Amino acid sequence: MLITFFKRNSILLVYSGVFILLVALVLFELDKGYYQPAKKTIITDNSYRFLTKETRDARVEIIKSAETWFNDRSEASRQELERKIDELLNQGNILFRIAAQPKIQDPGQETPRSGRKRGDESYLVDRRDPEKVREHNRFSNSLFLRDFKVKSAIPIERLSDGLVQGLVYVFFTTPLGDPEIEELTRKYRWYAAFIVLVMTLLAVALARSLLLPLRNVMNSIEESTPAQTKFIHNARSRLAVLYNRMALDAVIARLQGQLREEIARRPQMTGWEVVQFICEAFRVQINAALVACLEMVAEGPGRLRPTGQRVLAGRPDWTGKAEDLAGLIDQSMPRDGRVEVTLPLEEVGLLGEALARLLVDPERTGIRYLFTLADDSKMNVQSFTSLQTMMARLTELVEAGLQTLTLRNRLLVQERGRASISLSRNLGHDLTNIIATSKLELMALDRLMGSGDLPEEGPKREMLLESLQGMLRSVTFMQETVNLYRAYAFLQHPVLETHDGNQLISDTLDLFGLSISAKIRLLRELDPKAPRCVVDPRLIKLALFNQFQNALEAIRKKDPEQTAGGWIKVITTASREGGLRMAIEDSGTGILNSAGQPAEPHEIEKIFELGYTSYRASGSRGEGLGLNWVRTIIQDLHGGSIFAENADGGGARLVMIFPPIDQAPDLESTEAKAAEYMRRIQGQATPGGDADAG
Repeated sequence: MLITFFKRNSILLVYSGVFILLVALVLFELDKGYYQPAKKTIITDNSYRFLTKETRDARVEIIKSAETWFNDRSEASRQELERKIDELLNQGNILFRIAAQPKIQDPGQETPRSGRKRGDESYLVDRRDPEKVREHNRFSNSLFLRDFKVKSAIPIERLSDGLVQGLVYVFFTTPLGDPEIEELTRKYRWYAAFIVLVMTLLAVALARSLLLPLRNVMNSIEESTPAQTKFIHNARSRLAVLYNRMALDAVIARLQGQLREEIARRPQMTGWEVVQFICEAFRVQINAALVACLEMVAEGPGRLRPTGQRVLAGRPDWTGKAEDLAGLIDQSMPRDGRVEVTLPLEEVGLLGEALARLLVDPERTGIRYLFTLADDSKMNVQSFTSLQTMMARLTELVEAGLQTLTLRNRLLVQERGRASISLSRNLGHDLTNIIATSKLELMALDRLMGSGDLPEEGPKREMLLESLQGMLRSVTFMQETVNLYRAYAFLQHPVLETHDGNQLISDTLDLFGLSISAKIRLLRELDPKAPRCVVDPRLIKLALFNQFQNALEAIRKKDPEQTAGGWIKVITTASREGGLRMAIEDSGTGILNSAGQPAEPHEIEKIFELGYTSYRASGSRGEGLGLNWVRTIIQDLHGGSIFAENADGGGARLVMIFPPIDQAPDLESTEAKAAEYMRRIQGQATPGGDADAG
């Protein structure tokens, strides 16, 4: 506890120590530099008042004895001088020390002055009574220090020639009971009190305006965590207000990021769930006593009714009065055109300040949200302004969240619509070819049936059998095509099984061959020793079919007149890790950048980004769901890898590598990654089609 106190208030404790030291130094200087010199002047200018006639006479005798000693330098003269000095010091006067020092020393005699210490000189004769200093310096005649001393030097001259033979030093201390000195002491005490008062006021002003706010800011920063930001309640200083503003900005930025993640994680999130999430998260972040919201419905001008949906996030003593608070918020709701009012919390037995503000739902007509923000302490003007700022930022955050949700929903509808259109176009294109072929077969059968002649042998029978086989192939193709496009619905719930990769490629190439009208060569270099793989065959066929279509489009764009000379090749081998390696090559334009030039390696990587759209040399924009989901199928759902490159001599190469069977992902992790990908594409804000590669 004590350590915490010192830690929290260390800056104030240091400041207090510095202040006390500074005051002591100022008072010391006042005493030594001003008071004592003034007292010295009084004593030296009026020494006759403080020395009796006997004392003055005794001092004269001492001077004569000193002169005798200076002349003969005898031990007897010296002892006589010391005796007279002791007699004078023992009298009740202000003299506490007398010393004598001859100026001319005998040859070879050591001069005691060589061993002086500053402030405590050494003399050949030095008699003192130190108790007088303590007895005479009292509270009534001293400011703070009790060591007042005055030294007076009396030169002793030789009568014959006037030369100075030596000096007699007389030391005075403070006289007792002198009115002038006591008046001087009182006057300087007033000076000292005034100085201390001024310094204290300045120190307190500095502490209140800077140090206390700085301490509060530092403590708030130390106590803040990613989960909760510490605010300064009752902020009075500009520093504290600025800190609260910056802390609030940080909270809003953090909640915006959390809200975006929550919307992306929950595709079916509603507007009310956005409001509920923000209220609860905002309350935790700022540690407010209460953050509440009531959903209201407009029933006419000035008439609003609660729908029953509400969120009351707060401390237990506040949420324990949920019904009373809900009623108070509803009753205090502004119905006169105002959007913000204060709440009388004392009506429900709570102390503090609370604001209520009305917000319109931008998506649902007639729906209003009534927000309440409360603190459990009485506030000054600055703190109440801070509460208003918090309420404004809270409602701004909710508005932005609702707008984001609305935009996400609209983009999701657009994405779904565009995907449906793309699927419909591809499906229609594929089925149109086979329907045309089936129509020819049916016409041939109609001619045979119309003639009434059903031959048992010969060319007509062969034509009949070929038509029947063609119709069977057409029906099979239509069924496989429908199954292929239905695989989009299985993206979120894959089923992993062990399959022969060569067989999957052959089946997909056979199906793709039925859908193309141009004489494009479909080449296969399938290693019979290629390892098997653990995959969802529906998704792999879908990925292969999509890439074949991209390759076909690239071939057509390279040279529309020579499309029949194009080719698509699929190569399978074993990877270095022992898994299956598939490579799809074509004779198309290659992978181009936005300028229509062959893309660099760092540009090729962008074709796998969600929402990325590349441009072909013809200037048309790619369509479809893009290579991002192809990479997701291979990389995320099957634990493999995928990369693309421009092949030497033209065209593109897309390589897909699957892990060995013993390293294949489990179904649980695959479904989790599939669900995460579906959430990402549903929350994608940038419209875009596929990145054509070929």
